[in-house]
Amino acid sequence: MHKNLLKIIHKTIINRSIKYNYNEIPKFLPSLYKQNPTKIELNHDYSKLSTHFSHPVFIDFIPNYSDMSKNMTQSWLNLYINRNK
Repeated sequence: MHKNLLKIIHKTIINRSIKYNYNEIPKFLPSLYKQNPTKIELNHDYSKLSTHFSHPVFIDFIPNYSDMSKNMTQSWLNLYINRNK
């Protein structure tokens, strides 16, 4: 996990949660505000987000397992780009 990818994921998830009035997503992820966060910190913040992925707001929105296992970065970037169309 890279910091830039986590930023994209967080922004994508926040925008979806705002659109559907789901206010449980953390607005602040500590690793995004550090100069050089460790992979452990980034993965910890990603896990905070991922606990919400099973909520109905995100079903059929989050990239599926097979796409993410092939290329996690690409699957999130595609979602990020498509949501802005």
